[in-house]
Amino acid sequence: MKNNTEYTEKILDSSAQEAVFNLREVIDNTTKDNAEDLKDLVRVLEKLFDNNKAIAQFLDIDKTIAHLLNISEDKVKKLSNRENAKLDAIMKKLFETSPRMFLGTIDNLYETNYRQQYLTGRLVDSDIKFLPTEFVRETFRFEMLKADISLQIKNNYYQIEIQTSHDNMAIRFARYGLEIGLKNCTTNPETGAWKIELPEQSVIYLENNQNNPKSNDYELWWRNEKLATIQVKDLKIWELDIDDMLDKKLYNLLPMSIFQYRIQLKKATSNKEKQKIKNEFLKKAKQILKKAKALSTKLVDGDIDLIITVLGELINYFDTRFFNGSIERLGEFKMTFTEEIQSYRTRINTAKAEGKAEGLAEGKAEGLAEGLEKGKAEGLAEGLEKGEATGEAKGRVNEKIEIAKNSLKKGFEIDVIMEITGLPEKELKKLQAEISQS
Repeated sequence: MKNNTEYTEKILDSSAQEAVFNLREVIDNTTKDNAEDLKDLVRVLEKLFDNNKAIAQFLDIDKTIAHLLNISEDKVKKLSNRENAKLDAIMKKLFETSPRMFLGTIDNLYETNYRQQYLTGRLVDSDIKFLPTEFVRETFRFEMLKADISLQIKNNYYQIEIQTSHDNMAIRFARYGLEIGLKNCTTNPETGAWKIELPEQSVIYLENNQNNPKSNDYELWWRNEKLATIQVKDLKIWELDIDDMLDKKLYNLLPMSIFQYRIQLKKATSNKEKQKIKNEFLKKAKQILKKAKALSTKLVDGDIDLIITVLGELINYFDTRFFNGSIERLGEFKMTFTEEIQSYRTRINTAKAEGKAEGLAEGKAEGLAEGLEKGKAEGLAEGLEKGEATGEAKGRVNEKIEIAKNSLKKGFEIDVIMEITGLPEKELKKLQAEISQS
């Protein structure tokens, strides 16, 4: 490791070099037969350096860690968790949304109908709880297990892992499942025994970067008899295009559809090939942005903001990682995401204000007519007050009814129109009957 020695001589004095040499001896003896320990050390050192900016700004962190552990820089990069940790943080944001946005993904993974229940009021916000995802295993080493997403919907428990690598996770799921079950265990009132309920589990794979012929399912055995098979569902992002995601209501995963380009870019061997992939990447990113803006009838405002924000963070990641900042430098995506969100919000708020004004005007007119008809001054005041209070709501309802009528005339299914408008099934069937009779 000559290069490591030369690097050390440049940044450390003799006493520090001796300390590093002794540390490396200990590390070599600890990690030579245990790859997991080496990986843990790399990631701990990364975290220490990243958190100490006063030191990190003067060091090449990968090179420093390579020297401390007496391994190559390429080995450090392979064991590193810095890039994946950033991507995990970005992706977890996509579940920090309104239930309208992420329940379609839950439904697709577990064959439930929570989104429809939520839209019709049978499922409410208080029925949905996000649970802790960090578990300290009380072993000799006090190992930390960290799941991605754990939630409870009514009395059912779910766990979702988001993976950049298409590898086997059965053992990890068994550990996660038991820890989540222990965390939420209760006693069975009929038997008095502890009731440890394993969550339903699934994994969302972002890229098809290796062949994984094994299933993530695992079996629980006792006394040489199988008690249960735990099935782990999976969703492979690269098998879905944008329209598939919209059809399946996987709204919170929409930005992730650009992730398929990462593996292509890693394999690209020429600038010409990379430029071609970049053009396709930008085209798809713009399609996602356009589709996201069209979801205002299906999602709440903050959800669309989040889709745009996450899309921006992913584009920045790709720009830095693969394109040397050229997307930003050349203005190839002609916007900053903050400006885009503000522009989008302005358009939506303007439309809402116009609808409110129209509704108020209509309500005031009705109130005035009612007051004059009664011939009482208090009737006029009451009518005006009522018009102001109900005009905005009436304007929104009238708009939804018109949308529903047009959709029914075009042959849309009632459950689809319920989702779009939020109108109850009974009201839509009444409108359908009126249209049939006219």
